[in-house]
Amino acid sequence: MLTPETTQRLQTEANIWLATVRPDGQPHLVPLWFAWHEGQIFLCTRPGSIKMRNLAHNPLVALSLESGTSPLICEGRAALIPPPWPTAVQAIFQAKYNWHISPDDAEGYRQLLAMAGLEPAGVLAEVRVASGAQVASGDVLARLDSAQETLARDKAALTLKTADTALQRAEQLFRSRTATQSALDDARAARD
Repeated sequence: MLTPETTQRLQTEANIWLATVRPDGQPHLVPLWFAWHEGQIFLCTRPGSIKMRNLAHNPLVALSLESGTSPLICEGRAALIPPPWPTAVQAIFQAKYNWHISPDDAEGYRQLLAMAGLEPAGVLAEVRVASGAQVASGDVLARLDSAQETLARDKAALTLKTADTALQRAEQLFRSRTATQSALDDARAARD
């Protein structure tokens, strides 16, 4: 059973972080708006998004509220909710974010996901939760720490690769501009 404090946080906190796994095994982490309704976390997203492509390959997810001092961590399996979507969930998104979610959304947010069976210190259905002092096991936090370390290493490597690519492109542009300027100078000299 979730504590009243945990339930309150799930009802009121603005963002939840969703971790999915790319087909090559790399993690993908993104903050999302969410709704908590009848023991489930609901997320609304675009069909072609990275997270949806990842979930098509591997439906396993991890979720976490933003607070690092009072963690609420969930693991489980995402399930696509077909239309018609629960009106109560639509009402929560409307009240919480002033956002009317719909399978006909003009901006493309046409997929609703649910993660169900949340319980601290145990497994119900397909999702495990660790909340504050009610940590299910050190293993959950150890895996989270390991995932965070991997993400930090991957982010640093990507940043270096991106910077290197940008530097190479700048050098190419500089050489191209220099060659163009030289050709213009030669053409002016020949004209004069």
